[in-house]
Amino acid sequence: MKRINPARYPKYRMKYALDPLFKASDFTGKMPRAPENVIFVYYQALAESISGALGLSQTEEPYGNKLMVRNYTDDSRSLYVMMPGAGASMTATVADELHSLGARNFLILGAAGSLSERAKINDVVLCSKALRDEGVSYHLLPSALYSYPSPDLVSHLRASMRKAGMKFLLGPTWTVEFPYAETIDEVRAYRNAGIITVEMEAAALFALAKVRRFNSAAVFTISDTLSEDGWSGMSDITAGMEKLTEIARIFRVFH
Repeated sequence: MKRINPARYPKYRMKYALDPLFKASDFTGKMPRAPENVIFVYYQALAESISGALGLSQTEEPYGNKLMVRNYTDDSRSLYVMMPGAGASMTATVADELHSLGARNFLILGAAGSLSERAKINDVVLCSKALRDEGVSYHLLPSALYSYPSPDLVSHLRASMRKAGMKFLLGPTWTVEFPYAETIDEVRAYRNAGIITVEMEAAALFALAKVRRFNSAAVFTISDTLSEDGWSGMSDITAGMEKLTEIARIFRVFH
């Protein structure tokens, strides 16, 4: 794997959110307690697939009508499957609020673009680290190329997926803030550095988890490809969402 030259990486003003003007707990106040396990998804079809397979029902808790957040849970409220809104900012904001309400384990189940010829449409990729090309993580952690998921949760997912006979890749992702700013030079450089996927949320969630000391991980199915020839367009990921639904079952029992 080639080393990425930090001198070429975008510079951000570091601003550590360790002493903010107000905290997530100030907003959540007397909202209902959250379950320990939370799954973030960004496709309505995937939310419905998971909720149907796991016997969940839609609920307005914890936000009610305050935010456009779709949420599913079971009768025992042991799990949330939530659509927090796409992107690093909304993902980190909702995660921080749910953590203030008691959530301890967070999993992103999402779609991602492929930078690698190894990752085909509907393949599954377990994320090992996230290249920080968004802004949220730089409000939380010192400048560095990557943020990292929680080793215990990644190990649980990897072992359980292997035991279930599921084929998957393990590797890094590139988290971007704005997809229409991706360049051919970046795609080429990051692919050559061994980065498999590109998406918009993982680096921010991993950074927040490190600061707030909760568990985080991300698993993606491939929905499109990026190369020097351009963007492939979005593909049908029904098969990939079925695989992510099975991973939701695996995560549900993590403690």
